[in-house]
Amino acid sequence: MTRDAREASEEGRNLRAQLANALSLAARVAPPAPHQPEDRGQKFPDSPDFSGSDRTQLRGWVAQLRMDLRHTPSRFPDEQAKMRYAFNRLSGLALKQVLPHVRDNGEIGLESLLAFIQLLEAAFGDPDRVATAERNMKEIKQKNREFSLYYAEFQVIAADLDWNPSALRNALRSGLSEELKDSFIHTDMPDELPAFVTLCQKRDNQIRQRKAEKAAQHKWTASAGSPSAPKTPAPPRTPETAPAGTVAGYTGPAPMDLSAGRRRISDEERAKRFADGRCSYCGGFNHRAVDCAVRKKARPFKAAGAEVKEIEGKEEPKGKGKESVD
Repeated sequence: MTRDAREASEEGRNLRAQLANALSLAARVAPPAPHQPEDRGQKFPDSPDFSGSDRTQLRGWVAQLRMDLRHTPSRFPDEQAKMRYAFNRLSGLALKQVLPHVRDNGEIGLESLLAFIQLLEAAFGDPDRVATAERNMKEIKQKNREFSLYYAEFQVIAADLDWNPSALRNALRSGLSEELKDSFIHTDMPDELPAFVTLCQKRDNQIRQRKAEKAAQHKWTASAGSPSAPKTPAPPRTPETAPAGTVAGYTGPAPMDLSAGRRRISDEERAKRFADGRCSYCGGFNHRAVDCAVRKKARPFKAAGAEVKEIEGKEEPKGKGKESVD
């Protein structure tokens, strides 16, 4: 090695030593990195139990489980602690699925939480999630729901599909309500999915607001009442005419029957009056029915310048010495 090479090598060693010393000094002088405390301001509730009775709940349960574990990592320092927590959130068929992997010492005979979740997905997950999502995408409809509720369900289904924004936009439009579709007849729909979603939400709100206004107006009209219809004049009253057999050509009121209030007497009473020498018509003394003043008042009378004959009244049969009081 030449002299120049030895000097260059010696210089390189010196430089490296100086750099190491500088880094060591900087590490001692620099303040320690601030400790990131756990987020204790908001306590997450424990994940709900998963029983396996409804397979569609598995994805949501797994997502909540992972959020719980990540929120307080100090509670779960290793995979066994994570799996034990997940095991305590199982019930029913799902619990029976994992139970054979639980050892006598309380450990779970699986490698990690990922293996734990894969075991549940193999038993209760959808074996062909994409095909299911495509089928659900064809069936989903807004109907009478608010657009926000329809779009929330749409996003859940779209998460399992690898569709481009244009295909998602067309699928979203296909499931819209008829009223919302009609509102786009004279409007150019945006090509971008986010802009189309915003427009749909705006139009849906306008349609529902207009419906509410119409309902309120109809309610107010019904409470105020519709204008009353003009009353039809009553037909003129036809004057009462005299009964048949009274006065020919007379069209005035029917004659008043003065004897209508008199009670009809029985045959025994008529015979008793005759035996006592009393009037068989009024029951008085010292006169007969033919001379009875009461009977004469009930006979012919004047009404409107015409003589109205008695409607009812019968003479007693001749030969019996008495007159009928009817």
